[in-house]
Amino acid sequence: MAKIVPLTIDGGKRREAGYDWFDQWMEAYRSALQRYVQRVCPPGLDVDDIVQEVFLRVWRSAEPDAVENPRAYLMVAARNTIVDLLRKHREASSGGAAAELDNPQRKGTLDFCELTLAIERAISELPEKCRAVFMLCRYDGLSTTEISQRMKISERMVQKHLARALSHFHRNLM
Repeated sequence: MAKIVPLTIDGGKRREAGYDWFDQWMEAYRSALQRYVQRVCPPGLDVDDIVQEVFLRVWRSAEPDAVENPRAYLMVAARNTIVDLLRKHREASSGGAAAELDNPQRKGTLDFCELTLAIERAISELPEKCRAVFMLCRYDGLSTTEISQRMKISERMVQKHLARALSHFHRNLM
């Protein structure tokens, strides 16, 4: 009977060399990363494949000691992975007929992706506390009361942060 050996990317060398952080990141951030990719990914791309590609890229290149915010790092890695996949798709299909380039369905997908990336860029430009308040409100669905309790700031400050974020989006996205 053959012995079943777990599949590893590099024969287990990284795990032996202190790569426990990778398992911790996967456990802690996988579901948030899947939700993020589901939200920003244009139709036609497989969310699970993208998440797997993100973790594979992180496994190959990350230096966890240099990463201050693993969640943000993974979200940026996901955004970059989606852009790379769309770029490869565009290059592969550009060799086809000119009619493919004028396909409204494809154009809508690219416009959606570009808009999503512009929104993500605008969010990343916000000051740290303002961004945290915005993310808790819009992405986690928390009320101003819940955010104020979680962040230990007044409800009025939560409202000011939200107003500042919306003003920033209006200036940068309109």
